[in-house]
Amino acid sequence: GEGGAEAPRKRRRVSSGKAKRAWAAADGDEGDAVEDGSPSAAKSGSGRAPSAFIIFSNERRAGIRAEHKDIKITEISKRCGEMWRAMSKEEKEPYEAQAQALRDAIKKDAKANKAAARKAGRKSAEAEAEPEEEPKPKGRRGRKSKAELEAAAAAAAAA
Repeated sequence: GEGGAEAPRKRRRVSSGKAKRAWAAADGDEGDAVEDGSPSAAKSGSGRAPSAFIIFSNERRAGIRAEHKDIKITEISKRCGEMWRAMSKEEKEPYEAQAQALRDAIKKDAKANKAAARKAGRKSAEAEAEPEEEPKPKGRRGRKSKAELEAAAAAAAAA
């Protein structure tokens, strides 16, 4: 600002779920993370499994944060990227295997959920199907006779 001390910087407003998780993870806060070990707990909000680099970054982020208390999230990300690029294929292999296992588990989960939804859809469709009140007559293209119409009208009037 003009003449005087600068106003304190505002923390940037974080609106997307992915960005919120990144900020929470950088602060060491897992928020509403599920700790049951299911593939759903490990996947990102997009429904996709994390990549090997993301798994690596999540592992290293806390250590970098502990070493440098006032470091920005962007700087942490840069350092993780530099460390990842410096690694050999052999060093990356455990992260690749973990990412593949998560992809497979999430794919399996999705198939099971889809099958369960289909099964539930069939059950609800059967429950919603109303039973037929009376069988359709075979002749006269399904039309009621004059006598049947008069009987139905008389029954309605009596009720």
